Amino acid sequence: MIAIRRLDDTKKVAAMLPDVEHVVVIGGGVLGLEAAWELKKAGCQVTVLEAACQLMGRQLDDAAGEMLKHISEQQGVQIYTGVSIASIDGEDNVTGVTLADGRTFPAELVIVSAGVRANTVLAKTAGIEVDRAVIVNSKMETNVPDIYACGDCAQYDGLNYAIWPEASEQGKVAGANAAGEEMEYETVPAALSFHGMRTALFAAGDNGKNPNLVYKTIELKDMGKKQYQKYYFLNNRLCGVILIGDVSRMAEMTQALEEHVQYQELKL
Repeated sequence: MIAIRRLDDTKKVAAMLPDVEHVVVIGGGVLGLEAAWELKKAGCQVTVLEAACQLMGRQLDDAAGEMLKHISEQQGVQIYTGVSIASIDGEDNVTGVTLADGRTFPAELVIVSAGVRANTVLAKTAGIEVDRAVIVNSKMETNVPDIYACGDCAQYDGLNYAIWPEASEQGKVAGANAAGEEMEYETVPAALSFHGMRTALFAAGDNGKNPNLVYKTIELKDMGKKQYQKYYFLNNRLCGVILIGDVSRMAEMTQALEEHVQYQELKL
């Protein structure tokens, strides 16, 4: 069983492949699906197990998640969502994975890609308030004056994205304030791109994830071409984008999100 976090982890996986036929990937996020696709291309029989009801639940809506699942299965990767793992089986070596409902999947290799959680032990010891990560304000300052946190270990406004664009911007703010300047963090449109399963995907911004808000949407879907577009608006301004298949407008949509383009101004 391997959790892929470092280059050495990928080297371990590569060294094991000659003796591996079946692989189970635990986690249907970006890293899990990237690993699943590379292992499928290497000739393995791959199964992805995801606890949530859809793939990439933090970035995609239900329809986009279902399309990605369909595309992945067409490429020979088995996908099971909404499942709970009871055990990873085997003694000296892994032999399979058993679900809570009793279903079993053979596996000589199990890849774990089930999200990250900040190590908050030091922060707790210092009396700093934590949740999933270290809680910070708009200056990236903790509840203890002059102690700052940013990036993967920080939680701002209830969110811990743990992705590069957020970490980069938060680092600038934390550094500036720690050095005596006055700077506040402005949330950047969290974005990701995925290339695998013989498709491409781009998702950015708020794609309808807040149940307390009322979104306006535009959805364009072509199952034959395996293409999907979804645009989310709040107060008639663009707040989220999902593109599957054709991602040629990725840069354009990133700029549109940053400028909060109005509903009437978006050219489709």
